[in-house]
Amino acid sequence: MFLKVAGYSLLYRKFSVLLTILSVTISTFVLLGIEHIRSEARKL
Repeated sequence: MFLKVAGYSLLYRKFSVLLTILSVTISTFVLLGIEHIRSEARKL
């Protein structure tokens, strides 16, 4: 029952869910990129 309610809630808030997923994805890629740049700069 809880999963059903959660599913309806996600469907009702599609735009907010998509924005949240997009922002988490972009943040992850930025952090991974910065870490890669740091590790490459240490090798120099």
